[in-house]
Amino acid sequence: HLLRAFGGQQNGFYIDIGAGHPVYDNVSFAFYLRGWRGVTVEPNPWLAQLSEAVRPRDIRIQSLIGAEPGKAIYYLVEDFHGLSTTVEGHARAAQSEFGKRSQAMTMPVTTLRALCEQYAPDAIDILKIDVEGAEREVVAGGDWRRFRPKVVVAEALAPVTMAPSWEAWEPLLTAQGYRFAFFDSLNRYYVAEEHAAL
Repeated sequence: HLLRAFGGQQNGFYIDIGAGHPVYDNVSFAFYLRGWRGVTVEPNPWLAQLSEAVRPRDIRIQSLIGAEPGKAIYYLVEDFHGLSTTVEGHARAAQSEFGKRSQAMTMPVTTLRALCEQYAPDAIDILKIDVEGAEREVVAGGDWRRFRPKVVVAEALAPVTMAPSWEAWEPLLTAQGYRFAFFDSLNRYYVAEEHAAL
C-alpha cells in the first residue's frame, strides 16, 4: 500500500519505530532498496546490531520511544522478538500463551519530537509505529505541528489477543490533522491533510 503511494519516488525519508528485523517482514526495507534512507528505532540489541550491519545508510537508534524522555523496562521476549514490549502484561501473555519467557531490561527512552529534532529532514514521508501496545506513548511524544510525516502507519491490534487497540491513540492523530485512510487487517494508515492526494 505504501508503494502505491510512494513507489515512483526515488528519494525519501522514513522513521521506522519498532523496526524489528532489518530485512524480514520489515516495512521500510523496500524503500531502502530504492535508495531511501531514514531512522530505524529498535531496542532489541541483536536486531539493532544486525540493522547497523545490513543497512549502513540508515541512522540506527537502540532505544525506546515514549511520551517523555527517561528510562523504562523493556521485556525482550525470547524467540518471538515481535512480542517484545514495554507493557508487562503483554510480556506475561507471551509467557502464558506461547511459553516464551522475557528478559527485563532497563532501556533509555526518548521522544518522537527529540528524534525528529536531531535527525529528520524538512520532509518526512513515512512514519511507521509498531511498539506492541505502547503506540499511544509514541504518538503523544511527537511535535505534530513542526514534524508532519506524510503518511503514518501504526499497528492497530493488541499483541497476543489481536483485539482492536487504536481507540487509545487514533484521536491524538486525527486531532493533529491526520485522516484515516486504510486498515490492512493489522495496521491503520493515516494521511496528513495537506497531503490528501496520497
